Amino acid sequence: MAISEFDRFNYLLQQYISGSATAAELNEFSDMLRQHDQDEDLILALENSLEHTVPATDPDELHIDHLLRQIAGPAKQPGEVLTATARKVYFLRTGWFRYAAAILLVIAAGAFFYYYNDLQKEKALASNIHETGLTENILPGGNKAMLTLADGSTIILDSIANGQLANQDGVKIIKRADGQLEYETLDNIKGVNATVAYNTMRTPRGGQYQLSLPDGTKVWLNAASAITYPTVFQGNERSIKVEGEAYLEVARDPSKPFRVSVNNALIEVLGTHFNINAYADEPVLSTTLLEGAVNIIAEGRTLKLAPGQQCQLAATGNMTLVKDANTDQAVAWKNGGFSFYHTKLETMMRQLARWYDIEIVYPKGIPDIKFGGDIQRSLPLPDMLASLTDMQVKFRIEEGRKLIVLP
Repeated sequence: MAISEFDRFNYLLQQYISGSATAAELNEFSDMLRQHDQDEDLILALENSLEHTVPATDPDELHIDHLLRQIAGPAKQPGEVLTATARKVYFLRTGWFRYAAAILLVIAAGAFFYYYNDLQKEKALASNIHETGLTENILPGGNKAMLTLADGSTIILDSIANGQLANQDGVKIIKRADGQLEYETLDNIKGVNATVAYNTMRTPRGGQYQLSLPDGTKVWLNAASAITYPTVFQGNERSIKVEGEAYLEVARDPSKPFRVSVNNALIEVLGTHFNINAYADEPVLSTTLLEGAVNIIAEGRTLKLAPGQQCQLAATGNMTLVKDANTDQAVAWKNGGFSFYHTKLETMMRQLARWYDIEIVYPKGIPDIKFGGDIQRSLPLPDMLASLTDMQVKFRIEEGRKLIVLP
């Protein structure tokens, strides 16, 4: 490599390390790496850069030393990390310089292309957000819900103070410090003669909430969902109604089976953990079982689920059993995230629409793209959409909360 060319390589190397290299400079640097794969000056420049930019305790650096020791021979002291100069001496002394240089080149080139790809993704994302108007910081949903009491009065749960909210015929409704709603029932009104009153909790788009039913059953309600339940469970069964999506951990009581009415189906359980996804805009009603056992009853048919299985009920009444369901994906929302696995773009966008309270529009049709990955639900919308830059789709915000999706 000529002196002027070597100076140019050094310049490009520093531009790359500092992260200020242009796309043209990165391409030029890549070409030089390929053309001079056995140049001693180039390798020394790479060594010096690695020595000053990678901490000595970094696992990758220790791995480099391990490889080089196998080529150059052991260091004088156990645990001694070879400096760039020491490496050079060992390589020249043993006659293995070209082989060692090739290893360093592979390591450096691998790191280069890894960071180059990351840099290109970041630039694409920044360009995408800047050019399509996604600088507006649309925030994720949170704990929001409205409680409708038996007398028709309503309570906005996210804005009311913690403590006792109401007393319905001896049943206390309490909002806990963690935002969860609970019911406390006096022992003397738990009998069959207690007055039955029904409450409904409803979450808006961009909302979620947690609830403990009078029997101790725990409910997580997703965005744009609702649950209707009695303030006291009487008789020989416990019956509730669910719309949208909910995750339930049912308190075990063999003497009182637990029944959930959802759309045109009935779910029967004794004590179990399961998720119901019954949004009207979803193609199927999905019930995913994590623990226990449930029966899905619809159109005169009954399907029993075992843990790890899922029932998909179509609007036509057709029931499909998924024996090895992705349970983590089904309950990711309850655990604070999104989980996608070969998920169609439109399916994913329906989830984002409910959580961020946005409208999705496809002016040029819905791109036939599938997506995979786990993402936190706590991210603002622009950060959430960052993961979609690899999918070759672009976005534009119009009229405040209308997300335009373009191929």
